[in-house]
Amino acid sequence: MALKVLNVTISAAKKVKIEIKKIKLNIEKTKLELKKKKVTVEKKKVIIEKKKVITEKIKLKIKRSRLAVQHEILMIKCDEKSDNSDNSLPASATDINTDADADASAAAADLSLFFFSDVLTSFDSLTISSSETLNILSQNGS
Repeated sequence: MALKVLNVTISAAKKVKIEIKKIKLNIEKTKLELKKKKVTVEKKKVIIEKKKVITEKIKLKIKRSRLAVQHEILMIKCDEKSDNSDNSLPASATDINTDADADASAAAADLSLFFFSDVLTSFDSLTISSSETLNILSQNGS
């Protein structure tokens, strides 16, 4: 009988040890799952940060392109104004150039708004030089 009690006590102790090991393993498993989730979150943060950097690069490229277009428009206008300052052209030719300026400004404004509508931009007063361009900008802004 003492042997039977001893076996029951030993098997109960083994069961307790096994349960303790199971609990420890479950704790380790939970810790590993938490670490895995942390790593996943960190990866997502890195991806988000990379996307932000890419977005900023794109915005800068767009801004640089917009400024280049504005610069070209201004250079063309300056060249045309210096050509017109000779006063060698008849009045009708000057009127045609003024209309061409308005058309070029309107086209440039349309182009800028089409390609860069998601980027907040401020146009120079030199770029927006005609009331027609202002009308186009207000129509596209609505």
